[in-house]
Amino acid sequence: MRLVRAAGWSLEYIDAMSVSRAFDMASSLNLHPSADEILAAVYLKKQEKAKPKPQTRDDALAQMTAFSGSVGGMQASMKLPPHLRAMAEQALKVQAKLGKYSVN
Repeated sequence: MRLVRAAGWSLEYIDAMSVSRAFDMASSLNLHPSADEILAAVYLKKQEKAKPKPQTRDDALAQMTAFSGSVGGMQASMKLPPHLRAMAEQALKVQAKLGKYSVN
């Protein structure tokens, strides 16, 4: 659709052209965007998403427990099995070392 809009070509014309010519035109449009694309880039910028705040160990475990309850059919209030809890705590420690989450 970008070729139709930028060059004014019909879909039938684009279907009939060679693939290499269509790719050449698309790469040319990447180097020299049309006026409507430039205006959209300037005036319709996406707002930056807020960064997620760091999770505590208890928050992360609560999320995992709730997730396991929704996936496995278990009640969300049930605790994780000991081996999964140990894995979750180890993963949180590694993430804390990498600076992604805070650990209590």
